Amino acid sequence: MTTAAIPAALEDDVRTLWDYHDLHHELRPTDVGVGLGSHDLGVATYTAELFQEGHFPHIVFTGANAPTTVERFPRSEAVHYRQHAVSLGVPDEAILVEPKATNTGENIEFTRTVLQEAGIHPKSITLISRPYQQRRAYATCRKAWPEVEVICTSQRLPPGPVRRRHRGRGPRDQHARW
Repeated sequence: MTTAAIPAALEDDVRTLWDYHDLHHELRPTDVGVGLGSHDLGVATYTAELFQEGHFPHIVFTGANAPTTVERFPRSEAVHYRQHAVSLGVPDEAILVEPKATNTGENIEFTRTVLQEAGIHPKSITLISRPYQQRRAYATCRKAWPEVEVICTSQRLPPGPVRRRHRGRGPRDQHARW
């Protein structure tokens, strides 16, 4: 994946869309952090950062594969997210993996089951996703798991010129902000 600048004439529109999708929830401690699987390893990176800052004592990485991730994450998005978080210093025992979910509804449903099976009954969770997934993740969680308090977050839009990633033949940027 390579990175390209958004034309200056579109930057305001891009930031407007970004701000719309970002729920601007204030981070606070919760019982569990849930990293929603995708093509973006930045979700795992940010989840690890939040864990290391003490925002939650447990992590669940959730996600199977999609046509866009099977080559990059052949053993499932969740399994590769876990590996990445461990490489960043998160203790293996702090991470649960849910490798079967193929959509946001299943991410929530299957995560809830994995937590129950582990004897973890959270009252609050932090959903970590790609920026444009926050509203969908929040709405899905509120519907499927109404008794849990949920906050959503994703990596912040970097200051300065807006950049977009596109698929190309160049090296993949595993630590891109979006």
